[in-house]
Amino acid sequence: MAETGDQQQCSSLVGVVPTCKDFLVGVSVLVRRECDGKYLVVQEFCNQGFYMPAGLASPGETPQEATVREAMEEAGVEVELTGILQVRYGLHPGREGAMRIIVHYTGKPKCETAETKSVPDFESIGAVWASEEELSTVRLRNGKQVLNMIAMSKNPAHIWPLSALSELTAVQSDALEE
Repeated sequence: MAETGDQQQCSSLVGVVPTCKDFLVGVSVLVRRECDGKYLVVQEFCNQGFYMPAGLASPGETPQEATVREAMEEAGVEVELTGILQVRYGLHPGREGAMRIIVHYTGKPKCETAETKSVPDFESIGAVWASEEELSTVRLRNGKQVLNMIAMSKNPAHIWPLSALSELTAVQSDALEE
């Protein structure tokens, strides 16, 4: 069965985010500062706790571009992505029939002495650098996911190269052409 243009756009896992309203691409980044081993976390609104910089990619934006943008908007820190920690996909819990893919990246600040955002706006209340120990004592959005990501990131075997998603896209594109 031939796919329509919308179906082909929706079946694209990475590369440029599709315009299909029933396919969402979420991103997050676990940013670690080398100088002291602290992690960048954002204080969410409505007492949701702290979480990694995260959000949705916009149509026409790559997941990597979205991740760098979200870190700047939510935390005020320019980041360099270093790897892919996890890719999850499935039905979106808040939108019936919608699919989502979530790419969790690892990263580092472009400047080790970068100050975090301290003035609340519509993106976040602010951001801080926190140790793993400090994070184990504060309210975290999504339970212990941040701590689980930190634990995973300590094993280099769990971190994929950034090229892994573009390689997957190339394989998928070849399969669509057959």
